[in-house]
Amino acid sequence: MSERPEPALGWRLWRVRGGVLRSWAVDYAWEVGENRASCFAPWRDCPSSPGRRCRCGFWALYSPHDCLRRARDDPNERVSVLGLVRAWGEVAIHGQEGFRAERASVACLFTDWPWDEPMLMDNRGATWLRRFRRRFLQLAAPETDPSRLSQLQAAAARYAVPLVSLRHAVDYGLLQELGTEPDTCRQVAAWLGGAKASGD
Repeated sequence: MSERPEPALGWRLWRVRGGVLRSWAVDYAWEVGENRASCFAPWRDCPSSPGRRCRCGFWALYSPHDCLRRARDDPNERVSVLGLVRAWGEVAIHGQEGFRAERASVACLFTDWPWDEPMLMDNRGATWLRRFRRRFLQLAAPETDPSRLSQLQAAAARYAVPLVSLRHAVDYGLLQELGTEPDTCRQVAAWLGGAKASGD
């Protein structure tokens, strides 16, 4: 673990309820501005978070693809949102996966739904998605679910952050402006272009 004076930038998912961003793993409603982590583990009470040999702290991943993959584990979740967080203070690095942080704030939210076809990265995946939606999930595309967009707009207004599509974030340089690593920006652009980024 190390103390980070400069904020780290990471990708994460939330569930949106009444315009409030809620964590997936624990019952926590994100505050506007700075959030300070506490340990929620029932068997321990870390003196500070992120604790050693614990999973407490604000998690973020280095890859948006990893976030989207996790979101797809719960296909019935209609109001999930992908976004970026800034994290600082004590930070525990988890290899190439991501990190846990003592403090974090919401930096940006994206309109893309985890089941959107471009998020599957290749044509074979998009074909599979259409069949899977039709046969098993009977999910409508998010544009036919007006409550989803209104929930996302309410959340973006509450946390005073941009709400954009990943396509616009790439095209207008928002990802770079927020501090996203150049390799990740290229990877997202390749995904949205329907091609798998090299190295995936």
